[in-house]
Formats: sequence, structure tokens, C-alpha cells
Amino acid sequence: MSSDLISRLESEPRVLIEARLRPVAGTRFQPTGFPDIGPALYENPDGERFLLVESAQSMANRLEAVCWDEAAGDLVPELRGLPYVSVTIEGLGEPQHTSSLQEFHRLNSPYILDARTAEKKDFEEVLKSELGISVNKKKDNEKEEDNEKEIAGVVNLRRLAQVCFKYDPNSLIHGIFLVKIAGRLRHPRALSAFIEAEGVGRADSGGVKFDRVLPNPKIAGVDAKTGYGNVPFHRTEFTARSISAFFSLDLAQIRGYGLPPEPESLLVALSLWKVRAFLDSPLRLRTACELELGDGPSSIVVKRPDGFSLPDKEELTDLIRGLISKCENYFALPPKTVLVWEKKEAMEKNRTKKRTRIMNEEHPMPVTIKILFPAGRYHATPWGKHVNEGVPEWPPHPWRLLRSIIAVWRRTIPDIPEDKIRDILEHLCNLPIYYIPEYRVAHTRHYMPWYKKQQTICSSPSFSLLKYDNKKNTNVEEGGEENDKSEKKTKKIKEFVDQTLIFDTFIAVRRDNPDNPDNRDNSLYIHWEKDDLTVEQRLVLGYILKNLSFLGRAESWVECSLVEKVPDVGHIVCRPAEPNDPDPIRVLCADPETCFGDKLYPKPKSGRKAKAKDMLFDCPRWHLCLDTTVIRDKRWNIIPGARWVEYTRPHEREFPERGTPASKHDVRRPTLARFVLDGPVLPLVTETVRVAEAFRRAAMSRFRRWCEANSDVAIPYRRVSPALERGPSERLAPSGEVHDEERFTYASPTLSGKDATGHSLVGHRHAYYLPVTDESDPHRLASVIVFARDGFTREECEALASVSEIRMDAARGFRVRLVELGAAEDNEPRIVGPSQVWRSLTPYLGHECIGMRDRDKYLRKGLRREWRRFSEQVEAFQGAELVRLEMLTPEELDRMRFPQPWAYCRARVRNGGIEVYRAAGMFRLVFSRPVPGPLSLGYACHFGMGLFGAEVS
Repeated sequence: MSSDLISRLESEPRVLIEARLRPVAGTRFQPTGFPDIGPALYENPDGERFLLVESAQSMANRLEAVCWDEAAGDLVPELRGLPYVSVTIEGLGEPQHTSSLQEFHRLNSPYILDARTAEKKDFEEVLKSELGISVNKKKDNEKEEDNEKEIAGVVNLRRLAQVCFKYDPNSLIHGIFLVKIAGRLRHPRALSAFIEAEGVGRADSGGVKFDRVLPNPKIAGVDAKTGYGNVPFHRTEFTARSISAFFSLDLAQIRGYGLPPEPESLLVALSLWKVRAFLDSPLRLRTACELELGDGPSSIVVKRPDGFSLPDKEELTDLIRGLISKCENYFALPPKTVLVWEKKEAMEKNRTKKRTRIMNEEHPMPVTIKILFPAGRYHATPWGKHVNEGVPEWPPHPWRLLRSIIAVWRRTIPDIPEDKIRDILEHLCNLPIYYIPEYRVAHTRHYMPWYKKQQTICSSPSFSLLKYDNKKNTNVEEGGEENDKSEKKTKKIKEFVDQTLIFDTFIAVRRDNPDNPDNRDNSLYIHWEKDDLTVEQRLVLGYILKNLSFLGRAESWVECSLVEKVPDVGHIVCRPAEPNDPDPIRVLCADPETCFGDKLYPKPKSGRKAKAKDMLFDCPRWHLCLDTTVIRDKRWNIIPGARWVEYTRPHEREFPERGTPASKHDVRRPTLARFVLDGPVLPLVTETVRVAEAFRRAAMSRFRRWCEANSDVAIPYRRVSPALERGPSERLAPSGEVHDEERFTYASPTLSGKDATGHSLVGHRHAYYLPVTDESDPHRLASVIVFARDGFTREECEALASVSEIRMDAARGFRVRLVELGAAEDNEPRIVGPSQVWRSLTPYLGHECIGMRDRDKYLRKGLRREWRRFSEQVEAFQGAELVRLEMLTPEELDRMRFPQPWAYCRARVRNGGIEVYRAAGMFRLVFSRPVPGPLSLGYACHFGMGLFGAEVS
């Protein structure tokens, strides 16, 4: 690399930059949000709330936008001379213009690939020619799907880098995926970034669109849907303790492109210029989100490498101008490639989509490998799971790690001989032990575009009969007789864009904070007990690990290194499980006997050219290097060269000791369990009773199964079977005798709320099933809290931990996951308090005899009487007086975005599901002293109704 500035980065694997930001005015800001989902909130292992202010995809677009002068329709003056692709769009009215810097998919945009050059040649064909890719024609007896993969030859990613640098160097900086040409042509982002806020709090506000002509539009026969009348609205903003922008420049990936020194230096300088230009520009991300550097230029801190600082924009501009003149021989002539896209020609092509190749790139390994996650997140989906199942891969599987080492070796240092890499990998094929830091499973939800095709039939007297020809992918004319109305029909294939919901599940770990004196070790350690490497092998592996910049997806930034041993810092140990382990996890590992074989590696048939699936990457012909597309197409029931191994499950929170069940009055018993709900659409808060009853049924069913499998220790939970309570003529057996399996069943008094004789318990000591919403969306239930004042026994904890699904009815259900198990006072203050003022989260249900006349009066009276009884039965509430009781008005509920009480389901399934009218109201209670929670009163109080939340004044 040239220049002193770039030469300082020659031996570094990455540049990691953090910039502290703050709102320009006030303390509130508006984060990125998604329809029906809202802002992306999650917690770190300490329970600290984080907020995604700007995603990695959006930041890539903003870093490209600083290069474009919208007014001039060209590059900014500092970057004039850089190559890019300009497209003139015709056939959509007046001519319009776009470019590779403005299109979200850069060179892979259909407006670029389907456009034509001045020589009337498709730009896609130009790229294929320069990439050395040819497409074999499909034979008549071959299916359309087979034609998608017939790209002959080895994919040369370095040649791809040269072609991208020729037409648009920005594609190498922000990533390129030419899926429309071949699903194997891709380079991940070399420069990635995101903005995140820490210690966030909500700031709700609102307003009204005032109509001074027709405040009540009904009198004129119009309504608010057409824009008339006063329309109230709400707005949710956030405050944060700190806002930080993170930038990661992968220098090892840029060096892996194999470009000459001048182009390589230009990519590095251009990336740093983008970061500096973005931070120096007005950071107005949205209307209500305008940020600035917290302390001026000193807010920009370079975390990696040590001693390096981000240069000024002027210094980087001078460097780029000099490098542009030196790289002219590597650019297209002229640098600005002008294309023309026409609507008619683009529609006639009807290109078939190529399948996307899944690239698994992950960890490294000698004696002990240390993996640090600078962004605090790890994104990866285990083999056999769909990304929308919400199941993250944790810990990282050895199969993924070995393939990542091979990929980094072939991308960055292919000069190392194959036999040396194999010697290292043979050591790492044995089963490792994981030392895992504290973590949590988190997720965000996004709407992504989904391209669909729909066949439609149009009728018109002026059209001739057309049919769709599947072989030629075109609409062709076919003769036909006219009907009586002289109408002729047209059958067309219409392409349209829909949206699909994506669940992005990931592992959240703590990020290193050097300013914190109590900073803990947040690294993941992978340790091989029985293997050792020579000094030379350790050097080679260490160099490969240094170039490994991400593991799993591109946003899973990692810093890997070799260490001598695992420090004693109290990590969670995850090792191969014993045969009697009751709850193991499956980990995909390499099979030492077959992973380096080539028996099942695809070989080209004699007399035919090699297909894409035969030569997918420039790597050895090992089973370990098989592409996932080949494995799926072959439909193998096992992966060649791999094996599944059961490991001990690394729980987010430790469960009670199995061998020491707590006594009935043991204060160490957990009293609260919190479950997260998951499904395509979360249930409405108005279905609180239904969700609570469904969860109770699932918990009791799981407890009964546990007792049946452990009958020797489940004797205290036996309950007389209902068959014995009926007369001899009513028993299930025709002869009148009772079979052994009918003599008793199993039930937990705490979970069921009934004693051994089946009578309901009193005193409110049994379990409360409390479905609650997230603070960001008061209309959807997000979690279920199970609370019992006497705590849960070991058997009840194991039953609760095994609940994974609840069924509302035959057609609808939700997945659940246990995320908290411990003392109530250690959990959410909104539910457990203590507080002196409590406000309704769900309606209080009165007696059936309360009518419409003086309804509010009798509700207040019934609530006061209910509190007196409740405080007499529960010790924690004795002595606390209800000094004030206020009913929340409908207007106040609307301001808080709460449904009205009458909208809730107010009947339990045991009553046949018949909706029995019960008067309902929502209140604010003020006590003489702070009282603890959960606080739930009235009918169905153990099923989420009459639930109050602590109100902060």
C-alpha cells in the first residue's frame, strides 16, 4: 500500500471506530421502526435495555449517499473520476436516471443488469464475459430448476473483485451479490456500521390534526378516512444514556481481493473517507432524529488498531485524488458507464432466479481459541433450522468453524500448502470444550421485500387469445374462435412485490468496556484438551484466525486469537454430554474418518462440462468443503463428513440443583418464572384470559408427564382420579372395577390451584398466570409471568422449563421460551413493585349481579371489599390501607393506548366459553405505604385479569 497513512494499516486485520453521538436539540430521538413491529429493543445479559437506532443495511445506504450529489446528479466533487454505472430509464413517462450508487443492490440491480450498452448489448452479458462465465443451454428433458445451476467453471472471486473495481469500487466496500448471474458470486461488506443506544427509555407524546371547518365531519356526510375532522395521533420517541455509532473496516478482506497496491489503497482510503464524511455531515436520520458528535472530533475513537486516528476529510480527499489518477488503467473507459433500460425489453426477458448459495464462515482452533464479539452479537442459524424458526446456533458448531478456516485460508493466504492446513484441521476434528460467557437470546423483526408472480386473465375485444409458453418464457399468440360477444382473452404473468416478516434471532453478549473498572471477560473460549499443535502449526493457525473478521453472518464481527489456556473467570462450561443427560443439545461436528474423503464429492460426468455444483469454490475436494446447495439437492439424510454430537445445554440462567429439592418453606425457592411468547402474530391483550388458561393447561400437562416418568418421587403429587368419585355404574370400566391407571392422576397444587381432593385452594398462595405486554406495544401480549408466593419445587421448575408451546385452539398456538427463573424482587419492577401507586394493566371484573345502573359506584365498592379480603389473607399486604381509588376514564385510556374494558374477553373456558356479562373497569390505586407485587384482584385474578402495574410519578 502507498502513503504513510495507508502503510500503518498494512499488517492490521481491521479498523474499528466508535463515535459518541447525541441529539442536536433536547434529549429525545426517533429510532428506525418497522410496520406493526415498532422499534428494535433488546437486552444484554445485565438486563440493560438497548435500542437499534440505525441498522447495518440502512447505514450502508447512508455511507453511499455521502458520495452522491443529488442536485448535480453526479459524484461529489471530491470523488470525481471514480467509476460507476449510470442508467437512463425509458418507457415510464419522462426519462429518469439512476446509478449503481443509488440502487440498493448496486450492480445486481435489475435496472443495471437488464439495461443495454451503446452497442445494444445486455450489461449482464458484458459482466459474464469479463467474469469468464458461460451458461449451458437447457435440454428439453431437463427441468427449469436444473438450468439455474449450470454455470460451468470455478468461481474466481479475485476476478470478480477486479470486475467490480472496474465498474464500481463501492460494490467492494459495501458488498456485492450477483445472484442474478450466479448464486456463488458474492463479496460480503468490507465496511459495515450500525448505530445503537444504551440505557433507553420511552418518551410518549401525541397531538391532534385540527379541522377548524368540520370538527365533526359526520354532519356533512364525510369521515376521518377521507381527511376531515379532528384526528388525534400518538408518537413514541426515546431517550438514552448514550448513543454510539460503530464502524468496522475489514482490511483482511480487502487484501484478499488480490488487487494491485494502488487499487487496494484506494478502497481503504475511500472507506475511511466515507466514515469521516458521514460523521462530518448533518446527521439527520429522520424528521425527529437529528444527531451530532457528543464532544466534537474527540468523540471519534479508533478502538482498533491501537495508536491509529481517523484522518481529517481534507487529508483523505487529497490522498484519494492522487490514487484515482494512479488507478485509471484499472477503471472502465470512460469511468462513467452509461446504460439504457427500457420497460418493454426488460419485461420480455423474464429471467429465472438463481438459487442463493449459503456460505458458512466461522471459527478457528489450536489448543485454545479466544473469540471476542466487538458488536456484542452473534448471528448464525444451525443446520436443519429455518431462519424464521428463531433458533440461534449457540455455541458455534465445530463444522462451521472448520469451514470458516478453509474459506479464510483460500481467500486471504492461498499460498499456504494444502497438506499443512489439513494437518491443523485433523487436530481440530476432535470434540472441543466450550467456555461460554454470560449471554441472552434476543431477536428483532423486519419486513423484507418478497417478489411474487401471479397469472392473470384479461378480457378485451381488441386482444387475441394468448397463452404463456413455459419453454420460451414469453406470451405467444394462439388462434381461437371468437365467442358471441367477440371477446378475446389474454393470459399474462404479472410480477409484484409483497412483504414478508423476518425474525432475526441472535445471541447477545456483553461488549468490552475499558472504562469500567469491573469489566468482565466476555470472550468465548474453545478448548481442545487432548490435542496440541507444533509451533509452526500454531503460527499458521494464528495468522488465519487474525484474518477471520466475522463468524456466521457479516454483522457477527469477531476478533479471534490463540491463547495458552482458558482463564478462570467463571464461564459456563459446555462439554460433550453424558448418555443419561436429560436435556442435551445437538452440535454439528466434523467426522475425523470421512471429512477429508472425496467419495461423495460431486465429479463431472465423462464427456460433459463441469457444472456449478461440481466446482463451487477453489478449495480441496473434501467432504468438509461440500457446498450446502449440493447437500440439499442430493437429499442426503446425513451430511457427508459430519456427525451430530450431544453437548450439555448452556442455560441462560442456572436452574435449582437437581439433587437437593428445596423444602416447602425454603426461601431459596424461585417464586417467579417469565416466558417469552413467539409466533407469526402475537395475541392481543384482550385475549389475556385465553392465553393464561392455555399456559396453565400446558404447564399441568408437562407436570403430569414428568410425574409419570418419575413415579418413584412423584407420590406426593398423586390426586384421586375422577373415576373414583363417580358411582360404580358411572365408572369408565363396564364391569364397574377401576383399573390401576384410573386410580389416581398427578397434579401440582401450586400449578393447578387445587388440593388433593380437587377443591380450590384459598389464600392466594398458588400460581398466578399473568400474560403481560411489552412497554413498546400495549396491544400485543409479549410474555407470560408465572408467580407463586410459596415458590416452585424442583419438580415444578422442571415442568415449567419444558413448556415450549401453548395451544389456544386446534388452529392456533404460540411458541414459548423460559427466560427468567428466580426471586420475584429481582425481576421487572413494573409488575413486582414495590410501589405506593398502582394502575390497572387489565380490567378489574366485578360480580355478575352488577348492572348498568350505578355501575361505577358498585365497581368501586366491590374493589374496596376485594382489597380488604386480599390484605387479610396475604401477610405482605397487611396494614396497608387503600387511601384513594380513581377510575380511569375512556379518554385517559386512549392516551395511554390501552383498549377499553369492554373489549376484553371476560369469561373462562370452564364456563363453556360463553361470554357472561361482567362489569369491568380500570382503576388507579393509592395506598398508605408502598406494597409489593404482583397485585391482581377480582374475578380471574389468577389468569391475568384485574392486574395492576406500578406507576412511576
